[in-house]
Order: sequence, then C-alpha cells, then structure tokens
Amino acid sequence: MKKSENQVNIKWSVLIKWCIAITSIWLLSWLLIHFCVDKENVGTFGDQFGAVNALFSGLALAGVIYTLIQQQHEMTAQRREFMVNRAMNSVYRQVDFINKNIDTLYAVRVNMRTADSTEYNGINVLRLWSEENLKTENIQGFLLSDEGYRMNKFLRIFANSCKLLIRQREVEEMDDIDALITYETLRYNIDSRVWDFIKELEKIDFTKITNDKAKYYHYYLELIISFRTEWKLLETKVKNAKKTTV
Repeated sequence: MKKSENQVNIKWSVLIKWCIAITSIWLLSWLLIHFCVDKENVGTFGDQFGAVNALFSGLALAGVIYTLIQQQHEMTAQRREFMVNRAMNSVYRQVDFINKNIDTLYAVRVNMRTADSTEYNGINVLRLWSEENLKTENIQGFLLSDEGYRMNKFLRIFANSCKLLIRQREVEEMDDIDALITYETLRYNIDSRVWDFIKELEKIDFTKITNDKAKYYHYYLELIISFRTEWKLLETKVKNAKKTTV
C-alpha cells in the first residue's frame, strides 16, 4: 500500500514540476518579446514560432498516446492480479474440499484371534489400503466393498479438483508462471502421503480388472496423473525460461 502511494506521489511531483517548467518558459518568452522585440516587428517575430507550435502539438499528441499505453498496461496488470487471486481462491477451496474428504475416511480391522478391533481414520486409511487392499489378489473384492466405495469417492473429488485447475488455466489463458503457482499450491498443500498413495494406484492396471467400477477408478486416476504431468512440464519450462534470461 505504501509503495503504491509513493508511486502516486512521485507521479504528481513530476507533473507539478513539468507544469512549473512550462509556465516559466511561457512567462520568460512573454518577457523577452515584450522588452526585447520592437512592437513593429512583433507579428513577423511571432510567425517564426509556427514550427515550434507544431512541435509542441506533436509532443502533446505523443503524451496522450503514452498515457493511453500506460493505462492499457495498468489494466492488463490489474486483470492479471484479479485472475491470479481468483485462481488462488479456487485452489484453496479445492484443497479444503479434498482435506475434508480425507478426514472422513475410516476403516476398521478386527483381529480374528483376539477379537480386538482397530480403527483407522483420515490419511492413515490410505496407508492401510496401500498395504492391504491394493494387492493384485485383493483388488477385485475391495473395489466392490464399502471401503472401495469410499476410495472411489475420494478419487472422484481429487480428480475433479485437478481437472478444474487444468480447465481454469485454459479458460483464463494463464501464462506458465501463474499456472505453475496455482498447480504448486495444490501440490504442496496436499499431504505427501496422498501423492504416495496415487503412485501405488498407478501400479494397478485397472483395464485388466473384470469389474464395472474399475473403469471409473482408471478414469479418475488418469485425470490426476495428467495434472501431475502438466505440473512437471510447467516446472521444467519455467526453469528453462529463467536460464535463458540469465
């Protein structure tokens, strides 16, 4: 805020200085003409300033054009700032939505020998699924279970958030840096164990599973992978761009 106020004060200071300088030159020229030029030759003397008048008119036009260009740059900067703020708000909403869904995950395991039960909640459920249920011999029945339904819901929400950010970049025509900022905001505000879980899912070939629900898992997983791939490409492009500008 202080920086913008200082910039405004500097602009007003420059404008006032220019006005004083122009007024001083005008008064000086009037004094020179009044005291140094014969009244009989004033008309002839004044005609010699026609080219000067044209010069100042051209400078005034150039000033107007420069002002319009500056306004256009400011409007572009304001639009970019508004777009980035809107994108970041959208990202944080998606992060909150995903994390809330993770918090609702739960699973129960019963020890058949002791009949003791152990409850798992939140992010620990993903770790449990990775260790127990994502094995090739267990995946068929797991996808049809209640826990499989909860995993399907989690993947659907996560995938839709990734799809939304990709779509948002296309609609807003975001440049690489702004898009990378929004992608990284989602990437680093989601627990790293979630991304580890996604890597475990990638090991499963859902196309070979004879289960109607497997195609949905495959579709959601593809959306998440495409988001991660695009994020990696953006990261590489921005780094290469920085190297070329140095």
